[in-house]
Amino acid sequence: MKKEDTADNHLKGTFQTMPGIKGKIFIPCKEAPSLPKKHPCKDCFSCQQCGDDRCQLCRSKKPVKE
Repeated sequence: MKKEDTADNHLKGTFQTMPGIKGKIFIPCKEAPSLPKKHPCKDCFSCQQCGDDRCQLCRSKKPVKE
């Protein structure tokens, strides 16, 4: 069994290869519990508590329905 296939890694996410990219990329686990987020952005897997100016760049595109 490869190290990437262990059950523990699936809780945290995995590193996978992608065609055209050298090395591996991190794929976060969508079911893994996460820390509270500043906003409920669907594509955010690890909130870095961005400042309001930076956050507004994404949030101004479409209103988020909560």
